This record gives sequence, structure tokens and C-alpha cells, in this order.
Amino acid sequence: MAKEKTEKGATEGGQVPKKKKGKLGLILIAGIGLVVVLGGAAAWFLLLSPSSTMSTPSTGSVETSSGTAPRQETVRYNPEMGPLFPLDTFVVNLQEKEGERYLKVSVKLEMDNDVLSRELTNRTPQLRDTIISLLSSKSYEEISSLSGKQVLKSEIKARINRLLNTGKIQRVYFTEFVVQ
Repeated sequence: MAKEKTEKGATEGGQVPKKKKGKLGLILIAGIGLVVVLGGAAAWFLLLSPSSTMSTPSTGSVETSSGTAPRQETVRYNPEMGPLFPLDTFVVNLQEKEGERYLKVSVKLEMDNDVLSRELTNRTPQLRDTIISLLSSKSYEEISSLSGKQVLKSEIKARINRLLNTGKIQRVYFTEFVVQ
């Protein structure tokens, strides 16, 4: 005689048939494992990567390691800061093929002497034009990384220093940097 199921799904022998585990559980476990692995990799890159090591001793030089290890740079800053010259906030459109993005950035310029402040005040329209032209020529990909921001600071410093007669800009500081 054939086995018949009762209302609750048990066979005549009183045993409930085992259900196969679905693929959903396996996918869930694999997804959690992937998140853990990616999280660990991200933490390693953020916390232990050579590019995240910055120190602030009193020299203004850049040191590089030698040998067969990958090239590592540690930027060393002079702890004494020169006088600062603030510029008004810049809001520019970025060069984007897909959609529109804009950049809002506030800049402060570190001067090598106090006399330079007067020249910067007189040349503010020139400075703003130079910086706006540079910023609006950039794409999001160029300025979104830390190294992209460092390159942008160097370019601003170089362009401004070409305009000046009574001193030089030592460093450029971004006090606000928003891309939307």
C-alpha cells in the first residue's frame, strides 16, 4: 500500500520529511562573509596603508624610503605657521560629462611675510579669477582623492606665486571642501 500523508504532513511512520535548505541561507552566509572581507580590506587600506602616515616634525623636507619596498613618502611640516590670508568662498561647476556637479571650497593662503597681505588684497580679483579658472577646469575624479586635493593645492600655490612680487605663498589650506 502507498504511504499517505496526514494533515500535518507526517507519513504513516510518524516521521516528518526533512526539507532541503534553500539557496537563500547560502547566499546570506556568502554575503555576510563578503562584507566582513571587504570591511577588513577597507580598514587595512585606511589604517595601515603607507599613504596614511603623516607626521609633523620640524623639517620641511620629504623623506622617501629606499630598497625593494614600495616607495613611501612622509611629508614633514614646519610647525610654525606664517600669516594667513583668507579668500572668500568659491562655488564653481566641475567639468562633468554625466550630470552636473559643483564644488564649494574656502581657501586660506599662508604667506611668507606680513607685507604680502597688502599685495594680495590689491590683487584679490586676479587671485579669484585664477583660482576659479583652475577649479572649474577640474573633474570630480581629479579632486575627490587626497592626492587630487594635494595636487590642486600645489597648482593654486604655483599659479598665485607667478602673480606676486613682494613675497610668496608657502601653503594653501582648504577650510571647506564640498562637492555635490
